[in-house]
Amino acid sequence: MARGAGRLEADELVALVEHLRLSTTQRLFLAIGGTGRWSDQPYDETFVSLNRTRGLALAPDVARGVWVPGVVWDREGPLTEPVDQERQHVGIRIGPWTWVHADPPLTLALEAAADDRRWLLAAASLLAMSDSRDEGGRRPPPHRTPDESNEGTHLMRSLTYAMHAMRDLPDSRESRGWRLEQPVSLRQQLKARGLPPRQGSKRP
Repeated sequence: MARGAGRLEADELVALVEHLRLSTTQRLFLAIGGTGRWSDQPYDETFVSLNRTRGLALAPDVARGVWVPGVVWDREGPLTEPVDQERQHVGIRIGPWTWVHADPPLTLALEAAADDRRWLLAAASLLAMSDSRDEGGRRPPPHRTPDESNEGTHLMRSLTYAMHAMRDLPDSRESRGWRLEQPVSLRQQLKARGLPPRQGSKRP
């Protein structure tokens, strides 16, 4: 995929949109050289190793692949690095209760070479202009990351949802955050899956 200065070509934009429709977990899986889906077994060894890390961030060369299609870690540079507490990060779920941090696209664009900057800026722009709306017609900012692990805990405490197979319930590794064309609220996500809304709660 050619990368030059300026705006994306039409075919490049299509590829970027398709990439950003995937969950951040799936995009990370592809960025580290995975094929198929992150949930396929046997699990990818590098992906499993990330599940054992805590408090680390993806190295910039790896994080770029989360936002740019076709960028794959060459396995020569570092996979992770310590988290810079002064920077904004995106949490990417590896396991139900574990995650790794990544720089958002705009942050990476500020330090990227010209050949990748246009992709990262385009990704940031697409996420910021997402058409997704909540029930009140509001568009969430791209940096809003749903607390999906907590949502899942509340669902499993309810008999209404505990009776369903786990595969029917939302999975935090298929996060709605930093992703195109996704439900904004848990209520919308449950409705899309044909599940009843949570009762006795004012949570969206």
